[in-house]
Amino acid sequence: MQDRKDAELAPLRTKKTAASAEVQTLRQKQEELETQLRAVKSELQRAVGEQHQADEDMRAVEERFIADTARFRAEHQHVTRRFSRAQRRRVISTEVSRVESEVRQARLAHSQVHTLRAKQTASNCLVSSL
Repeated sequence: MQDRKDAELAPLRTKKTAASAEVQTLRQKQEELETQLRAVKSELQRAVGEQHQADEDMRAVEERFIADTARFRAEHQHVTRRFSRAQRRRVISTEVSRVESEVRQARLAHSQVHTLRAKQTASNCLVSSL
């Protein structure tokens, strides 16, 4: 009976030994894969952190660009206003000079007319007295 039992158990023991070896191999593989998974998760967290940092850096650059653009526009408007004022002053100064020149010419013409009238009056007086 023992021989029969041993005969029936022998293939089962062989099967069990093979299954145990496979279980051991699969557990080792599972440990290796879990180790790799932890490494991948760690790399993923690092990459996500870098991505968030890049997003923050990009946002900071955008905000700085917006501020720089606003400052440039404000400075540009100030320069444009100063340029416009200077240009208006030049136009006004030119116009004032032109008017002053016309006034001088009018005064000169008036004084010449006055001198001619005085001469004409003097001539008329001389002609009358002769």
